[in-house]
Amino acid sequence: MSALLSREEILEESAQAIKAMISRRKSQKGFSLIELLIVVAIIGILAAIAIPYLELAKQSANASSALNSLRQIHSGEVSYHTAYARYGDISMLSTAGYLNDGHLSNGHKSNYNFTITVNADPSLNYEATATPAFQPTSSEHYFIDATGVIHTQSGAPADANSPALK
Repeated sequence: MSALLSREEILEESAQAIKAMISRRKSQKGFSLIELLIVVAIIGILAAIAIPYLELAKQSANASSALNSLRQIHSGEVSYHTAYARYGDISMLSTAGYLNDGHLSNGHKSNYNFTITVNADPSLNYEATATPAFQPTSSEHYFIDATGVIHTQSGAPADANSPALK
């Protein structure tokens, strides 16, 4: 019988030990402070690596949108010139329906400001520019005129003498 009692005692002690472990585990809800700090540090490192690339991608997308907008302006100017034998500014193109982009009609799209200047003789030429609204000293500036060639300049306003876009 003493062997059975010791076995029962062992089972009793094991059951108590398991209950104690379960009650300790129930009191430890969540993660430890060290675990949380490690996760926050990893997220911070990933963010520090990713954010500059995100900004570059955003700047590239805005520049592509500006180029497309200048092409839309040129197409609208060609159509307007064909219909009215003169070039028009942004409001004239918008009113006549040759510039159907609401943002571009307001002169601002994708963090670029757009201006169209018509020559003193509006039947001869127009000049349109796309100037970055933010970081103008480090971003690309664009220019187009009646020739349809887009010119670009980094960090300064582009004009007809700036290098042509390839």
